Amino acid sequence: MPHLDWSECPEVERDPERRSGALTLKNSRTPMSLVFSSIGDAGLDALCFTYGLDRNERQQIEEVLSFLAKDAEAPAEIVEILRKRYEADESQE
Repeated sequence: MPHLDWSECPEVERDPERRSGALTLKNSRTPMSLVFSSIGDAGLDALCFTYGLDRNERQQIEEVLSFLAKDAEAPAEIVEILRKRYEADESQE
């Protein structure tokens, strides 16, 4: 399977001086591996509360998820999380 081109997502970065070069939210030490491993179990609200992520980091995560949803190589679990989230948002309107 081809590899996602993270350089096309402006909300993430790799800095060899931060988290040993792991993929993180831009200008943050929050590793994307934490986001991906936690969001499916608890949802975005619980993830932000548990790890003390601020409004900016939450918005960045939403942008990353939107980026993934547009990519044909996006993990199916992420696309399913987005689908459920948008269905819930629409039902509240």
